Amino acid sequence: MHNHPGAYWGVVISGVAANGVPRAADVQLPSGSYRYQKGGEAHVTKCRAAHDCLVFISQDTPFDQVADGQK
Repeated sequence: MHNHPGAYWGVVISGVAANGVPRAADVQLPSGSYRYQKGGEAHVTKCRAAHDCLVFISQDTPFDQVADGQK
């Protein structure tokens, strides 16, 4: 579980990614899926494919990641 202070938009280029809130069922994101992630919102991101996932991410702020429990 982690968060990013800035919001981002992502598109799955290949593989099957999963993204969701902690302790909830995974939201499967196959190739071509679009995802908006609100800044500061805790979430879990996984690759569910048999091979690597490739995801294009764009955000207006510098990219960073904060692990659960850190500030």
